[in-house]
Amino acid sequence: IIKEKLPDLSENLLLRRIMFINALILLSYGVPFFHMGQEYGQTKYGHENSYNAGDHYNMLDYQLRDSRIAMVDYFKELTKLRKMMKFFFELPKHEMLRQTTFEEFGVSALKITTIHKAIRYEVLINPALEAATTMLHQSMPLFVENGFVKRKNLVSGAFTLKGISVAVFKTALK
Repeated sequence: IIKEKLPDLSENLLLRRIMFINALILLSYGVPFFHMGQEYGQTKYGHENSYNAGDHYNMLDYQLRDSRIAMVDYFKELTKLRKMMKFFFELPKHEMLRQTTFEEFGVSALKITTIHKAIRYEVLINPALEAATTMLHQSMPLFVENGFVKRKNLVSGAFTLKGISVAVFKTALK
């Protein structure tokens, strides 16, 4: 459907957008829902209800999966990260709202900070094509950035998030 709406979109940018959308779903409150093959951009050709539409619409394309294994691995790692971030599914709505703040930065980027059980989580989201910079108030380990799962320390201060990407930081509070 994205390709229908944006026919001039390059395949690279399309796949980045798919990874970005999948990350948003996995890093959101509530129960995430995905269609089979969505983690690597498999299509159902715009069919609205394919449950009885046959193999053309519903068969898993293993060759496509194998050619986009980096997307599959990113999805798996984000799923593991989501399981670590228990507040996504443990907290009632009123607690989530009390423990979460939202801060805009750049043109259209958003920093979502949640403090849960003495741990600060910061999720940075940049849907724009242009990079956006925000300030980190302390040194925080970086877990996800630009489609790759990383585990490295980042010095506090300015952090630039590339366009169409997500970054996740986690640190224990003192």
